[in-house]
Amino acid sequence: MRAVRAAGLAIVLAACGPRFDSVDAACPASVRGSELVAPAQAALLLRISCYRRYVGLAPLTVGERVQTAAQAHLDYLAANDALEPTSDGYLATRLGLQSEVTGRDGFTGDTPFTRNLAAGAVADEGSLSRGAVWGWFLDDADITGDELMADPFAREVFLQPFVQGVGLAAGTVSGRDVAYADLVSAFPSGVHVARPVVYPRDGDTDVPVALTSRFARGNELFKPGVPMGTPITVGISSDTSTGLWYDPYGYTVVEVALTVDGSDEPIPIVSQTPSFNLPMPLRTTGVFATVAPLAPSTTYRFEARVLSMGVELTAKSVFTTAADADTDVPDTDTDVGDTDTDVPDTDTDAPDTDTDTDGVDTDTDGLDTDTDPA
Repeated sequence: MRAVRAAGLAIVLAACGPRFDSVDAACPASVRGSELVAPAQAALLLRISCYRRYVGLAPLTVGERVQTAAQAHLDYLAANDALEPTSDGYLATRLGLQSEVTGRDGFTGDTPFTRNLAAGAVADEGSLSRGAVWGWFLDDADITGDELMADPFAREVFLQPFVQGVGLAAGTVSGRDVAYADLVSAFPSGVHVARPVVYPRDGDTDVPVALTSRFARGNELFKPGVPMGTPITVGISSDTSTGLWYDPYGYTVVEVALTVDGSDEPIPIVSQTPSFNLPMPLRTTGVFATVAPLAPSTTYRFEARVLSMGVELTAKSVFTTAADADTDVPDTDTDVGDTDTDVPDTDTDAPDTDTDTDGVDTDTDGLDTDTDPA
């Protein structure tokens, strides 16, 4: 039971870190293990870490073994000409750019989890230290952290509360400069984070009024080329898990409201919650937005009550939009495809977890695979 409590403590500490006045002020000096990735990708991970610290999470750490798995998959995509529509490699990856097909050139594992297992970044099937692995494909290797974090689906992955190791490989696939990331989360991660991870964060100013999507992603939101209100995201855990089982449908919205500060008049809002049936699946995060852009220079109050695995959590944010009403804030094609989340053993003993106040596993090889029982 001591190990379980330690895991819960680390989550609380990671979710309740120092409060910064801006994303820029939250930037760490560097990302641990950044020497393992190319300079442009190190800069991207650093900027993502700024956002993570801004919302109260620990910065990212590059894991050597996770990086090995990510690079191997990018090499597989290149070897199979995976982005060329006339190639058979393209057809083989259309179910997800995170997947590989046995027997094809460069095969190292059919899913992000199996590739990280082969690289030693997560523990084997009999261990209590098994992890959840998130795979994320970026169609532009030069994307900035600000552009990436404008995408609510990217936020679900890169604002996971309990990431222990990340790998980010860049290269050329079918003549295009692209990148691929793997993120390894502890699993089980305890029951829930201490509080939901909300973005825009409470107190934010200069929030863009809109996001313009390049492609459809599920419901009346995300119509290609049509501006929508800047999405609000509410993440509830690093994997919707009690430590005993995984439930991808364990996120239910009890109530959600968006109003202009000083008014009780509700603004119509559209919710997109975890489901495997969307063009862009969600697992642990809800996306909430208005169909039309928000008003410039306006303060909004957002509140959502969500139910996860029988626990009700409240998410709140009061934020102010930018004076500039420019609605040309495109998202980028960052196809997440399948996220491989391996189900742990039903033994409730969790792996040893770093309980330092920065919430970061200081090893750079990915997951700690110590399985000594408490």
